Amino acid sequence: MIFVTGHTDGIGEALHKKFGGLGFSRSNGYDLREKKDREKMYAQLYKCSVFINNAFPYGDDNTKADYMWTQTQILYDVYEKINKESLIINIGSNTVDENQRRIWPYQSAKAGLHKACKQLQYIKGGPKVCSIRLGFCETKKILKKYKPSSYVTLDKICECINYIIKSSNEGYLINDMSVNAYE
Repeated sequence: MIFVTGHTDGIGEALHKKFGGLGFSRSNGYDLREKKDREKMYAQLYKCSVFINNAFPYGDDNTKADYMWTQTQILYDVYEKINKESLIINIGSNTVDENQRRIWPYQSAKAGLHKACKQLQYIKGGPKVCSIRLGFCETKKILKKYKPSSYVTLDKICECINYIIKSSNEGYLINDMSVNAYE
């Protein structure tokens, strides 16, 4: 079964519609910034074969240090608790590479998530860990705020995730994928 965090809208919603499974977000009573809600989710990991770590408090007033690392904490916790044959896919961002001269906590949190993925990929005997880092995407938030001339569609993101899952099922791991639209 596939688990998707942050499935209320945007990328998470598209992934949940495409793949089904269980969704965990504020829209169905899981505030993953809260440890008690993460623990409720973790209690169901025995059902999970693919965990898509997408939830991020992006745009919240709570994007301060207390919550910025939630996605990385979820990665570490799931890595320890999930079935070792499972696949963890982390939804990251290419903003780390694009906006180097701007103070932006989101950027640091996504860079930390990517580094944590790299770290876990080298541990033998653990679950499979993949990082997909996306450029501008077809989400309401991105289209409204940045108005990019080109972006990665939600359908294309689902296609990339499907490729990662299919490759894993065939015995190949895509450790790191970066997806940008041509500009």
